Amino acid sequence: MSHCQKTPSLEWMKNVIVGLATTGMRIGEFVSLRWSDLDLENNVIQLTDERSSKRRKQAGSVRTIKGKRGRTIPLHETFKTILKQIPMHHDGLVFHGPLGGKIKPDVIRRNLIKQILEPLSSSFPIPVGEIGFEHGRLHSFRHYFVSEAFRQNVTEAQIMEWVGHKDSEMVKLYRHLRADDGHRHMQRLNFGTAPEQPSPIMDETIPEITLA
Repeated sequence: MSHCQKTPSLEWMKNVIVGLATTGMRIGEFVSLRWSDLDLENNVIQLTDERSSKRRKQAGSVRTIKGKRGRTIPLHETFKTILKQIPMHHDGLVFHGPLGGKIKPDVIRRNLIKQILEPLSSSFPIPVGEIGFEHGRLHSFRHYFVSEAFRQNVTEAQIMEWVGHKDSEMVKLYRHLRADDGHRHMQRLNFGTAPEQPSPIMDETIPEITLA
């Protein structure tokens, strides 16, 4: 994020990255996000499938959601802060491209690769033949969202509701536990050799997502 913050021309990409990472939305859903989908007072995003909307069909701006299932996503404070800084556009869409036009997934993908991943790849070296930082793509932020939610003890049912998956097996594919998490959880286990400790799920607070 600091790379985008230091480069004024990438400010819009910073907003996109934070949005994708804190909502778990698919890129098609994200680029079609409208101000009317947001309830900043109640801190929620309301996504709806619009294939049956005559008004949207006439306007030529029909949003489709995989599985045709709308959902409500709680609005993270970090993303809300960014939304408050974005000026409203006459077309009602929240996000726009670097030139101010309607944002397209391919434009985001190209800028992610050319302006962020490639310039920073030397800072995140990986062994030859393995997948790492430079292979990140837009869907990686959805993986990140699910992985972090799992890591911070959000229930599987809740994650499925947030990302719009009926099948828990699909959500589990996104789960990536860090090695240090394994050590941390192991030390919390009580095998009868130590005083019982409070449940980490009840005790642990979820840290704020930062832009650093």
